[in-house]
Amino acid sequence: MRQTLWYMLLGVSLSACKSASPSKLSDAPFENNPSSSSISFNVPSCIKSAGCTDADKQQAAEDSDFEAQVLRIIDGAQNSIKFSMYTFSNKNIYLALARAAHRGVQIIGILDDGLFAGFETLCDFKGCRFEKASTLITTTSKAIADLEAIPPTDERTRIRNVAKIGGLKKELENLMTIDRLLADNRFINGSILERINMLEEGEFRANGFSRPMKLAIAFYNSGDVVHTIRYAPGRSRIVHNKLVIADDTWLMTGSGNWSSTGLTINLENQFVSRDPKIVRAFVCMMNIFANPNAPFHQQATQCQTDQVAFSPTLKGSSGVNQIQSMIYESIDRATSQIDISMHHLTLDTVYEKLAQALKRGVKVRLLFDDDDCNGGDPTSEEKLTSLEQEGVEIRYVPTACSLFQLSHNKFGIFDQSLVVNGSGNWSEAGTGRNYENFIRIQDPNLVLSFNDFFREAWQIAKTQDQCRCDRSSDMCRSQYCLDRSF
Repeated sequence: MRQTLWYMLLGVSLSACKSASPSKLSDAPFENNPSSSSISFNVPSCIKSAGCTDADKQQAAEDSDFEAQVLRIIDGAQNSIKFSMYTFSNKNIYLALARAAHRGVQIIGILDDGLFAGFETLCDFKGCRFEKASTLITTTSKAIADLEAIPPTDERTRIRNVAKIGGLKKELENLMTIDRLLADNRFINGSILERINMLEEGEFRANGFSRPMKLAIAFYNSGDVVHTIRYAPGRSRIVHNKLVIADDTWLMTGSGNWSSTGLTINLENQFVSRDPKIVRAFVCMMNIFANPNAPFHQQATQCQTDQVAFSPTLKGSSGVNQIQSMIYESIDRATSQIDISMHHLTLDTVYEKLAQALKRGVKVRLLFDDDDCNGGDPTSEEKLTSLEQEGVEIRYVPTACSLFQLSHNKFGIFDQSLVVNGSGNWSEAGTGRNYENFIRIQDPNLVLSFNDFFREAWQIAKTQDQCRCDRSSDMCRSQYCLDRSF
């Protein structure tokens, strides 16, 4: 049902990823070369034919190579797992983290606050205080009653109050579930896995809880090892990292979330490394991230190297941070070819520098998701049109909008010899405000894999004239492209 472009170094097979036992994380794939890194890409075969369907998505979930890699790293950890993720809904990874904690591995997860919706009064960026659930039931009930007693002065106020009451009622339901759990001896005396089972089955089944929230509850006062599951400070910043570190020696990062599409039918990449310099930079960053009182943007700046950069961090004397400098300098130094695969590209400086590169005779190709073909940001569309008129080649990957499928990579290849790859879009938010990570890659074998992937995706992609999306509907953009004709 699907084909994966598995450009792995050192002969790592899919079967090895799926069958490795928890005690053999160090055996492969880097047994003989512990400083090595690898890259793998996902291109579902359905995208090449009539388009991906829900059946393709279900089959991809069963066969997910990307999921197998994540599970292999989690199941192999012996001491610690640090992870940071924007979207996390995958059940198998959630259960693997629970198993790791059950066997004594410390879990530290820093996630986006959207995954803690429905727990606004119970959780903040320092963590969740489940012992307060009983008290908060009383105050939340009173808040609901007070809002219901207020006669609306106008329709707008009535709609706003209905929304507030709905949110508070959902939170009240969640608080009551937690309160009942904390009063149940089976939960109090249960192991982490027994607690997870209570959250998944029977009277305490918590359907409205996100996977991270269930982990946070299961980890609460669970033993000598203190686990951390919380969101990051700064409500204006999203946690857009996609990374996991095992035992401070293994790193996996890339473009994909632990979601129903990020591990299955999206076009994504996964970068795995045991290179000490790379891993140390990420461990440094995550140790700061794990401290809710640390000034992240100041301290994380010190974790950066010439190869690894993070956001948000301090700007240099040139007025840009290291991520932006990494991107801009790569464009400026290109002499022959620039290939960019991006979900969203809105940085004005990138457009300006690409135009300058064209004038130097550099060939420029841009690859986007076809959501942006008909219905993207108007300002960006105008800039893209201008670049196209000057000679930039632009194509769009035909994804299934109704399945929330995306061409989700975020990388640039420069002169077929250097890659800038990361979790963030090339936007002001993605390179400066959100919590993101970027890596500069110059290993010839890895760069070759990026080139091979880009060539494959470019052949699948369509020009704007071929990208016919139905925008007559006023439904959300995920419904725009249901009827395509390629």
